[in-house]
Order: sequence, then C-alpha cells, then structure tokens
Amino acid sequence: MVQTFFCKRKTKRCPMTFFFNILDIDALAAFLVWTTNNPQWNEKKNYRRGLFLMELGYDLVQSHLDRRRQQPHALQQNVPIAIQALGLTVTTSHPTIVSTSNGKQRCHICPRERTRKANTHCSDCNAPCCPDHHTVICTMCNETLSG
Repeated sequence: MVQTFFCKRKTKRCPMTFFFNILDIDALAAFLVWTTNNPQWNEKKNYRRGLFLMELGYDLVQSHLDRRRQQPHALQQNVPIAIQALGLTVTTSHPTIVSTSNGKQRCHICPRERTRKANTHCSDCNAPCCPDHHTVICTMCNETLSG
C-alpha cells in the first residue's frame, strides 16, 4: 500500500531516505486508524487513501498558513495576491516605521537621477521612502487609498 502513494525522493543522504520512509509508514498507519474509526468516510470511492493524504497534508500546513496570513509584511509581494485569489483574507497591520537590517535603500518614488537613500519604509507596501515622500504610508499607497 505504501508504494501507491509515497513521498520518497532521490537523495544521497541516508537520514532523509529514512525520514521519507517513516513519513510513508506513518501516513499509512494514520489512514488505517482513520478508516477503522470512520468506516463510512468516502466509502464509495476507490481513491480514499489519496483523499486522506490530501486532507492530512492540508491539515498539517493549515496552522502555518494562518500564521503567515497574519503577517503579510513578511510575505513576498505576489503571495498576498495569491492568498486573496483563493478567497482568504489577509490581515494588514500598519506599523509607523519598518526598519530593515540592510541599511539605507533607494527611495522607490524619487527618480533614478536623484537616488535619495532612506531608512524608513512604507507601512503598507514596505517599500523604502525618503523623508519627502514618507508619511505613515508612502504617497503612492495614500493615493490608492484615497482614490
């Protein structure tokens, strides 16, 4: 049964091979316990184990997804868009100043010729903003909010 659905990957590391084998056996054991306790669950379908593994994987990562959704400033720019496309909401927090460990970065509003460096960031999009363009949120995000 383990060979039908498995998570083995080609690797030269013996501990990883052992870990993949443990995952496969544990997933099979969890499926057997689940079907023993819930015999009517998807009883008409031939691919019950595949459905169980998909739900198991989703349940295992659900807490991680919820935690990442609560911290949108830590996500890459396209990830919140993908989360919203799935119909989930992304909570936004608005700190006044977000600092980076990289030091000063070029203001994203100033023209290239000017190249003003900034320590402050927009609290909405986390883009670096010089003091001329920095309020609680950058002027571009402010236009989006008011318009």
